[in-house]
Amino acid sequence: MLHRTLVGVSASLALASVAMADPPEATLFWSVDGGLDQVQPLSGTPNQSGGATYVTSFNTDGGLCKLTLILNADFTADPQANINGQLKIENLSNGPRSVKFGVHLPICPAITSDPAFGVLSVMTLTTDGPGYLVCVEDGLINFTNGTQTVKSLFTCPYQLGTTGSGTMTSTAQFGTPGASAPTAIEFDELGVYSHCNISESDFVTYSFTFNAKDNDAWAPNPCPPDLTRDGIVNGQDLTLLLATWQDVSSCPQSLSGDVDQNGIVDATDLASVLSSWGSCGE
Repeated sequence: MLHRTLVGVSASLALASVAMADPPEATLFWSVDGGLDQVQPLSGTPNQSGGATYVTSFNTDGGLCKLTLILNADFTADPQANINGQLKIENLSNGPRSVKFGVHLPICPAITSDPAFGVLSVMTLTTDGPGYLVCVEDGLINFTNGTQTVKSLFTCPYQLGTTGSGTMTSTAQFGTPGASAPTAIEFDELGVYSHCNISESDFVTYSFTFNAKDNDAWAPNPCPPDLTRDGIVNGQDLTLLLATWQDVSSCPQSLSGDVDQNGIVDATDLASVLSSWGSCGE
């Protein structure tokens, strides 16, 4: 009788399903010649791998530089999260420039126990005549958890130089393949940036990969409708679901009532709880 009554409640509460929550916003930042950091949110587009892709290309104030980012992100730490892509800094001016350019992105859930990481970058400097690239801060490319540097590659005082037009390429890595370098640093974001001095009319491209892994990972619920994980689907699970009704998050693991882990607590989750009423597996 209780089950039938609750099914009636389900019918009365049922709403059109809402699409999966959008990917989390990335944060883009840049500065030229020691100016204040400019900060801008960057929206992502869901990709076929289940993550998101973030793309932008723009000229800085005064048209001194052109900055380009292509970022692919697996932002779900299950148990590994990853960002990979390309940063490009072009000096469009007729003089040398000091440029800082980077991005950081939330991951879900946060990696807080027994974390490990791995990074790799291929750096290519292209010059239109004699040119150079000089490290300014930590390394030419730096990998962060959003607030602190986890690892720098091409560390200061690193520099590249050419005697004429041409291309120079260098590769560096740490903790790869995968994420094999242990660390005490916790991750709720993954980020990457470059801070460099670059000669006039030249550009540098960084292709990069950054993996972070939770070796004591968050475990999926073996019986998703059992929201309290006490071995039975009952009124406590229903109460928990209704308390978070229509909550939306790009981090489904943060939604205690999101049975199907699609980023929204809705009628589909309610139907799952009611249809599984009783002991899990029965």
